[in-house]
Formats: sequence, C-alpha cells, structure tokens
Amino acid sequence: MPPEEMAHDEELVDAIMDGGPSYALEMVENLRARIGELEAALVEAIAQLRYYKDALPINRSMLCDTPEEFQAELREKAHAALQQTGSQAAHSVVIRSEVMWFAEQMERKLRANDHKGGWRNDYIRHLNYRLGLEQVELNVALTKGIAEEIISEAADVANFAMMVADLAHDPPKNSLHEYIRSQAAPEEGEDGN
Repeated sequence: MPPEEMAHDEELVDAIMDGGPSYALEMVENLRARIGELEAALVEAIAQLRYYKDALPINRSMLCDTPEEFQAELREKAHAALQQTGSQAAHSVVIRSEVMWFAEQMERKLRANDHKGGWRNDYIRHLNYRLGLEQVELNVALTKGIAEEIISEAADVANFAMMVADLAHDPPKNSLHEYIRSQAAPEEGEDGN
C-alpha cells in the first residue's frame, strides 16, 4: 500500500475514533451510498459500451474509411459515454439486481426476434393489442406453474409494454398527438362510406 494511502487510512481511523460509533456508522453509510452511485455509473457505462460494441460494427462502413478511423471513432464515443455516465452518477438511479436480471430476460427475447425487424414501424395500437395477447399467454403459463414459461411470457409482456412506451416517448412521426391520432380507428363517415 502506498504511504499516502496509509496516511489517509490512519487519518480516517483517527477521525472515526474521535467521532465515536455514531460517526463511524455515518461514515459507513456515506461509503455505501457512494458505492451505490459508482455501481450505477458502472452499469450505465457497461450498457453504453455494449451498445457501441453491438451497434457500431454493423455500421462500420458508413462511419469510417479505414479500420483505424473506426477504432478512433469507437474510442471517442466510448470515452464520451463514460464521461457522461460519470457526471450523472450523483443523479443516477441505482438499478436493482432483480430489474437488471429481468432486463436481461427481456433482451434475450428481443434478440431472438431481431429477424422480425423491430417495432419502430409498427402501430402503437397494434402493439397494445399484442400486449393483451401476451398477458393471456402469461396467465396460461401461471396456470401451468412452470417457472421457465412464466419468466418467458412475463418478458414478452414487458417487451410489448416497453415497445408501446418507446413509441410514446419517441414517436416516429412529428408529434405524439399526431402519431396516436393517425392510428385511431376512423370515425363514422371518415372512410369514404
């Protein structure tokens, strides 16, 4: 251990001893909170890096003329993502391990269906309809009581809910209102009859 770290540790021990048990407990809680912030920042950084790892090589020819340019671009984007993540650590939400596990289940289901082309060009009402169908499938799985089927169907339900939320959050048309209105069932007389 470097001497400066040892000196810092000795100062910390002295401060804790002077402050007593309540101060020591406060220090531990502060350290736990900071560790939580760092864990959240790390999770976000990993997600950003996975995005760049998965998404950028696909578009490599569109981004750069040479592999060296591609690597430089990738490094720059990864560095920017890490910097942004680090600056947001104090404001980040610590993602629960259960949520991370379930997000992985959702991602597995999405990747298994990547060949279908995604949901960005789908109608929000159709996705909501599919959400209802997936809920029925989840109910059937719950009746069977087979954990793997329940998890799979729950991930399907969550994915369709995410798709609806994604189109509401980032509609492919000019505005959410126009987008939703354009998908509404035609009122009587609007269809030319």
